[in-house]
Amino acid sequence: MNNYKALITSSIFFASCQAHSAPISYIDIMSDRTNAYASVTYAGPELINPGTTTNNFSGPIFGSGGFNGLRVETTRKAIVTFPDGSTDFSSYTPIADFVQASDGEYRARIAFGYSNSGQYGTFGLSQAEIDMSLTFSVSGGDVDIYMYSELYASKLVARSTLQLFDETIGASVVDLEADSLDVDYASFTLKESHTYTMSGYAYAFTPHSGDPYSYFYFDFGAATVRSVSEPGGLSLMALALAGLAARLRKNV
Repeated sequence: MNNYKALITSSIFFASCQAHSAPISYIDIMSDRTNAYASVTYAGPELINPGTTTNNFSGPIFGSGGFNGLRVETTRKAIVTFPDGSTDFSSYTPIADFVQASDGEYRARIAFGYSNSGQYGTFGLSQAEIDMSLTFSVSGGDVDIYMYSELYASKLVARSTLQLFDETIGASVVDLEADSLDVDYASFTLKESHTYTMSGYAYAFTPHSGDPYSYFYFDFGAATVRSVSEPGGLSLMALALAGLAARLRKNV
């Protein structure tokens, strides 16, 4: 009986060691820049409160504490007047956001919420865009990545692309582009010690009542994502430290 318990204990210990010794893969973010905007424009002599309302975002989506994401949203309302003195209104709320889902997937989305009491949304133009560039290196082992592009834009204009370029070998390895009412997706194995640039683009607009959408997703699986300083930032830091050291030596 004691031998049996010892065997079970040894097996559990061995399995635990195996689990703890499993390699951990890392995605090290080297360069991270995303631009986004959401805009509504109303024009025409029939309108009260014509003009454009726009909100913008420009910066990284990953920070030292992890994924920050973004949300850009704007709303504009215009009143339409008619010769008989009656009025109606049109309003749009375009949204551009970048979130991390509960399953770990990173999702960029263009969507439109709108409130329109009649057919007069044709007096306005609502649009939004997300343009992402993410450069990263892979360490600790190969990493499986899943990439997905989707849009719905029947009779409207939208675009969704997601591309992956292997900087180490100088070649494009994934190129996704969803057509109207369609999806495009791929899985790919990122190689250890390689550097990649992922470019994602989502755009949609509607000149009338409608609700197009545009998405791109990506998932690094079980890999740990880490944000590291860009090379330029490291160089500036090194120069600053060298200058400080020189000043200290001079004062001594």
